[in-house]
Amino acid sequence: MRKSQESAPIELVIAVIIMVMSITLAFTVWSSIQTSQCLNQIQSEMLTLENSVVDVSLGSPPTQRVMYLSFPTCGSYNVQAIRFSHYGNPAYCGQCPLSNTGCWVIEPLSFNPKTGFLKIPEASVCVNLPSAVTFIVQQSGCNYSSLIDNASACPPVQSMPGYSNLPASFTIQNCSAPTGRDFSYATIGKGSLSQYKLIISKGYATASTENSVEINLCLTGK
Repeated sequence: MRKSQESAPIELVIAVIIMVMSITLAFTVWSSIQTSQCLNQIQSEMLTLENSVVDVSLGSPPTQRVMYLSFPTCGSYNVQAIRFSHYGNPAYCGQCPLSNTGCWVIEPLSFNPKTGFLKIPEASVCVNLPSAVTFIVQQSGCNYSSLIDNASACPPVQSMPGYSNLPASFTIQNCSAPTGRDFSYATIGKGSLSQYKLIISKGYATASTENSVEINLCLTGK
């Protein structure tokens, strides 16, 4: 009788440990599924954006496409901006096939209060575009103020590939980097709305862009 009474607390402790481990495992699996679904949702929006950009690049001015962006927030990801990045160094194009001369990548940016803006590589997508593309984030009539609010979505100068080759006086303006370097980009950022309309249009060539494809980005409220 005494022996069974002594073993009861031990059995109870073991049962509690097993229950805690089971709950922890279930939560881990659930969290993993939620994260996977979240990344799929973000990547799906990036793939739609990629298709629209490619369609516009292949058309003639003033070809345009209109799509709606939600800048998804799910799981631990809080998408605040989307960056169109060109990497001239193939070393940064590991996820893109046939990228011997560089690549274009659409990169959703998530915000973390401790670390600032971070790329979400699992949801980033490659875009089949020539290197001579100029993305222009339009101001007039567009939701440009949100871009200013999210200016920190621009990569710090020090993090740019080829940073050592940049002039000491170089500063980031209007969330875009100069072309003709190892790294150039344009960023659109969200404001306080939950849904946005992005108008993507092909611009007319000018004297300075006659050898380049000009793609205009205009982010507005829905």
